[in-house]
Amino acid sequence: MDVDQIRHVFDNSQHLHKMQKCVLTESSYRISSRLLLNYRKKRELRRDILFTLNCDPKSPYTKHSIEFIANFLRSFCATKEDTNANSNDTNDETIIDEDTAAAEDTTNRSDQENKEPTDECDDELGMESLGSESFSRKDQSTASTAMDSTSLIKDEPTFADIVIKEQLIGFLLNAKPHIRYNCCLLIRKLFTDLEDMDLDVYEKLKKSLLDRLRDKDKTIRSAAALALHRFQEADKRSDLVSDALKFHLRTDPDFRVRQSCLQSLQPSVASIDEFINSTRDVKDIIRKTAFTLIADKFDIKNFGIDKRLEILKNGLNERHIAVKKVVEIKLLPNWVKSYNGDFVALLYALDIQSDPLLVERMLYLYFDHIRKDVNQSTGRTGFHKFLDDFRDRTPLNTGSEEMPNSQPNTHEETVDAIDLIVPDLPHYCHYINVFVKQILVREYGLHDLMEFEFMFNQLLSMGELIDIGDEVQRQIIRKCMIDVLANEELFHRIHDYVSHLMKIFSQNTELNTFLEKTVDMIDAINSKSIVAEEPPPPPPSQPSQEVETNPEVIAEQMRQMEMEYAKLSVRIESLRDDMEAPECGESEANRIQELIGELSDKMKDIMERRLRMNTSQLMPPSQQSSQLSQIEPKTQKTLSEDPITLERCLQIFSGCLQFGDFKTVNPMILTLIEKMVIPCIPVSEIKVRNIAVKSLGLSCLISQELAKKYFALFVQVLNFDSDLPQETALKCIFDILCIHGLSCFDHKSRNKSMNKSKSNTMLTDDNENDKENQSINNNSRRSVANDGTEDMDEDNDRTIIDESDAEDVLCSESEGQNSDDEDEDSFLSLFIDLLEKHLNSELDAIKLITAQGIGKLFILGRMYSPQLLSKLIILWYDPDSSEELRQFLGVFLPIYSGVNMKANLKGENAFEECFIKTVETVYNEALNYVNLDNMINFVLELMSDEGHNVLAKSVANQIITRIGANGLDDTLCNKYYLRVLSVLRLTEMTKHDIKEYKLLIKKIERALNKQKVKTKLTVNRLQTIKLKIEKQIDVIKHNTSQVSIIEDFGSVSLSQSMSQSFSERSQVDETVLET
Repeated sequence: MDVDQIRHVFDNSQHLHKMQKCVLTESSYRISSRLLLNYRKKRELRRDILFTLNCDPKSPYTKHSIEFIANFLRSFCATKEDTNANSNDTNDETIIDEDTAAAEDTTNRSDQENKEPTDECDDELGMESLGSESFSRKDQSTASTAMDSTSLIKDEPTFADIVIKEQLIGFLLNAKPHIRYNCCLLIRKLFTDLEDMDLDVYEKLKKSLLDRLRDKDKTIRSAAALALHRFQEADKRSDLVSDALKFHLRTDPDFRVRQSCLQSLQPSVASIDEFINSTRDVKDIIRKTAFTLIADKFDIKNFGIDKRLEILKNGLNERHIAVKKVVEIKLLPNWVKSYNGDFVALLYALDIQSDPLLVERMLYLYFDHIRKDVNQSTGRTGFHKFLDDFRDRTPLNTGSEEMPNSQPNTHEETVDAIDLIVPDLPHYCHYINVFVKQILVREYGLHDLMEFEFMFNQLLSMGELIDIGDEVQRQIIRKCMIDVLANEELFHRIHDYVSHLMKIFSQNTELNTFLEKTVDMIDAINSKSIVAEEPPPPPPSQPSQEVETNPEVIAEQMRQMEMEYAKLSVRIESLRDDMEAPECGESEANRIQELIGELSDKMKDIMERRLRMNTSQLMPPSQQSSQLSQIEPKTQKTLSEDPITLERCLQIFSGCLQFGDFKTVNPMILTLIEKMVIPCIPVSEIKVRNIAVKSLGLSCLISQELAKKYFALFVQVLNFDSDLPQETALKCIFDILCIHGLSCFDHKSRNKSMNKSKSNTMLTDDNENDKENQSINNNSRRSVANDGTEDMDEDNDRTIIDESDAEDVLCSESEGQNSDDEDEDSFLSLFIDLLEKHLNSELDAIKLITAQGIGKLFILGRMYSPQLLSKLIILWYDPDSSEELRQFLGVFLPIYSGVNMKANLKGENAFEECFIKTVETVYNEALNYVNLDNMINFVLELMSDEGHNVLAKSVANQIITRIGANGLDDTLCNKYYLRVLSVLRLTEMTKHDIKEYKLLIKKIERALNKQKVKTKLTVNRLQTIKLKIEKQIDVIKHNTSQVSIIEDFGSVSLSQSMSQSFSERSQVDETVLET
């Protein structure tokens, strides 16, 4: 075959319908030695291959020629029968006329585009964007493994081996990047269907491709990664190619290289983590490729439960729409298909109890997807088909049955589907009763009871969605709910279901009836715990118990307990340091651990004694004397002796307050608070104390008088109780202040007409926010009572605490307070100290609740405190802050900067006032974890561009103050404050403001001259500040017809004035600087 024939073959190969014929024409010479002689001696084919590889990769000629060369070389590995069959099919050139050829050419081009859409992307990896074509690639060698070494050994090398060895391996080292790229592309296409190869050539080619994987050109690295796909040996524990692909997938800076490595990496046990980690890549196209490959190449059973939840969490938290679409239309449907459409089996595989909220989001996303999947023939969606599978209810599918019930309520087009899945009310109630009997029929293990509790809560959640308009059906569901609530044995097995029952009960019962039924149930439950027992007489030697009422004696006892508590706390910290010391042995550590446990128990006893002492003070004297003097033949069982009964009663009462729309305090509610809730607060059981505090907080939301009455008790629980009641008490305090405001507790400041507290905290007018807060509360769990709607009996001896006692408790808890200063401290300043204390808490939950509560008070305009805002900004930069706290602050701070409040105040004003304090705190306390430059830029970004006149004056005054105290060696002034002044924007300044600001800048300038500071940066910044003032002067001259003469800075520039002699500077009026 001469040069012209080869060139003619290459030209014809550009037509897709002629490519196979050209391959057969070339391969017809392989039996004889003419082709090898032509290749080795005349080198026509060698030159044509080199010419093709030297062409522009973007050219269609290059792409088609490389495809032809790959097909031609692969033909030498085909069997003789395959070759004869292909030869017979395309032997006669006359059967294809011009019209047929043109049509076939068009069809083949379309098929080629649909079959291998990634060729364009693979040929041109430097394209600006990779479309969806890169995700529809069907690599024929996906499931193939690396070629077996034993099958590679041949008696003699084939023509393809000779071309690869003598030409392609050398071209991989060519100096021209496009030749190296085209060579990698040719090898990739050649190895798509290549079966056998010489072992020596295989090893040399693999080494050369690994070298190209380290190429400086990113497109070559990407092409080499794709070419190495079939060189992997996934069955080996340590494979060089797989390790190289993993390395570049993790560390390569170019996303196209990472994508190619991800596409080439074979799915195996060793590569699962790499696919999962790629779902968190910074580039969205990599994440999309990772989710696509996980959906297509992996079965859900290949992952453990933790890996499944991690993949699901990464997909549901995805912000990019295209990536989340892959999770919705590919990943979730494929996972359902893996279990043959059994959705319950998928829920078991995900272990929904480990993260119910995540699985709930997954269910909503999947239901939204199948809702859009409409069958054109029947008109029914995939959502209807899913519902048909759930008509036969069993406890197994209750976990996902509640989700289809709530789904139609969120989509108007599927609202009619609710009738298909919601059971009839009598059947629903019957099923609830049968389910309860199934739980009680025999003893179950803890795991089984947890499953029953979850399913029972899902069934009750479905009952919350039922809209009942018939009174008869309401009676049926009320009877069912009351029977379940009255079932004592059920509560001993599962606990967290009372709130669901009370919500259903409240939705179908009139308010007064709802309260009466609640009280009747509580009385019925308590009546079962009444025992007839006669208390034993006290021993003769034991003195009779008396309740101490002397305030001085009580205060002394409280101080002693505080001292003992502080000593134990110091002792525990010392023991912990000893235990963490390196020289501490294991036996010594165990002994210290036991000692720490004993001391911790003593601290808890002190806390409980103090809490009981505080509670006993709150009880009326008549009750105290009656409890000690009267001895009845039959007494009620002590509250602390039956914590399960108390917990049950308190949960019912808490649900009544939570879901009942109470506007005023009912006498029955007051009775339950005094007889049941208050006595439960000092009991030893933590759960009982926690629910009691919650119930008291819900009742205080209804009445402002109750809030004043028990506010001190919440503060005491917050300071002295354990973690769980502390968190609940803190939430109650913030909810009470959000509803009723702070002014009703600030009695001392109101009597003394104090407008501002020592902490620069300003209390806003709460009456202007009543309408807004009422609307917020009506949309929340329950309504709020209006101020003054309760009719409280002032002469009743059940009064527990004075209105001023809330402030007294705060005063007693503040450290270092003298008795003379207590009258001067307002409620607000003490409350600020309390909040700062808990913002520094070691418990992340307390710190998070405190920050969220402060944010609520700020947004609602209940409180204005730059001091607390400064603390929140520092917490945002604290690396020890929890992820939840940082997420909250990241949302709150920008929102608060744009909040408009009363008295011409904005959230931006608080940022201006806290700016200097925040900067000074970070600088003086040397908080290394805070980047001061970054923090300054962050706070300035939160402020609007309308003008920073007030902040500019404050910063200038601060510079003068620090210069007078520390001199100009102060880094804070030179590096930060002057930069802040140079970037602040001055707008709408009056003549008085300009004169005042100009005087401050002159003071700073004179101090610079006096200290002989001549840094170029300082000079430039002061010059910028002067230009800003001059612009304001020009604005005033332009807008005012009669402008007073404004003293000019002088024609001498700042650099010239700084170069004046010391004798000239001595003539400056020093009295101005001293002031």
